[in-house]
Amino acid sequence: MNYVLPDDSTLTVKDSRYKAPELIFKPELNYHTYDNLAKYINDSMNYISGSDRGKMFSNIQLCGASSMFPGLCDRMEKELKAIVSSSYQVKVYAPDDRKYGAFKGMSKYGAMSSLTWITKAQYDQGGADLINSTFGFN
Repeated sequence: MNYVLPDDSTLTVKDSRYKAPELIFKPELNYHTYDNLAKYINDSMNYISGSDRGKMFSNIQLCGASSMFPGLCDRMEKELKAIVSSSYQVKVYAPDDRKYGAFKGMSKYGAMSSLTWITKAQYDQGGADLINSTFGFN
């Protein structure tokens, strides 16, 4: 597939168009030793209490430009169902406006009148405990 760039040069994309998103599920294809995204999601969910965990597994939202790859939503759901306990219903959603989801969320947060900020110096002194106590994650 060829893309014409703003300077009128042409960029030809071959199989890398399909290989790049596959790294989300198989990082070893590029000689990486870390786990795939589905495993990270599952591991993160295991930190949530049992009753809330089921709600979270049934409402996974994809967002950001990297979530725009065709078929990513279905593939993520399939990969998660393969590793998540069958006692949980797994459902992955890909809203149409997800490309700018992170920006939208932060712009709403930034517009709030009661912002809570933590400076780097405060974080250096208090670490994760400061985050947990400030935002009620205890």
